[in-house]
Amino acid sequence: MANTKKTSEQTTKQSTTKKPATKSTKKVIQPIAKENIEIVNKNKEVKEEIKMLKEEKLD
Repeated sequence: MANTKKTSEQTTKQSTTKKPATKSTKKVIQPIAKENIEIVNKNKEVKEEIKMLKEEKLD
């Protein structure tokens, strides 16, 4: 599998070259971004839970 992670330098370079979001695109993007953040946080919680369960199983 190819390495798809971007370095912070690449991300910064990419974000600075893009045009700023207009009000209409912000209205569309903001709810999606909030939802994505919630999903990422939930994934972190689930990963922690799995880790704890694996440790319990090993005991």
